[in-house]
Amino acid sequence: MKICKKGLHEFEGHQCKECQKIKNNIWKQANPEYHKTYVKNWQAANPENHKIWTEVNSEKNKINKKIWVNANFEKDKANKKAWQKANPDKCIATTSKRRAVKLNATLNLSKDQNVLIGEFYRESSRLTKETGTPYEVDHIVPLQGETVSGLHVPWNLRVITRKENREKSNKVIKYGT
Repeated sequence: MKICKKGLHEFEGHQCKECQKIKNNIWKQANPEYHKTYVKNWQAANPENHKIWTEVNSEKNKINKKIWVNANFEKDKANKKAWQKANPDKCIATTSKRRAVKLNATLNLSKDQNVLIGEFYRESSRLTKETGTPYEVDHIVPLQGETVSGLHVPWNLRVITRKENREKSNKVIKYGT
């Protein structure tokens, strides 16, 4: 065992890891933008390693996020509002899924099927932006129908105008009549 130059730590090998961590943290604080870019580039170049690192450090990341949110409450609130404004389709999809879960109107869907549900909400948002007419995702068989209740699944969804959706309400449309 060796003792580091500062006399603070014992270590094996050619360099004290504890002193190196301190040195790295000081450098990160002095160069935050460069460090952010470096991390993003590393994540993009090493997606599998990033996934493994995230899983291994999930508890540590949760704790660090809580600490950051408590120290930056207003900034976090503003970030969330900006994200919600930039991603209305994802917010609506999440709300709809939560409502369906409360109504016990969901199935265990595959990742692809969940992605497909998200596509309906993206399409609804896209059509609303392009046409100026509000579009919504409709459950063909309503989650709380008068006679029958449907599920929050891709094959029970369609994109229609808000006006059509309000007129339909919680009724099942009979096609061909």
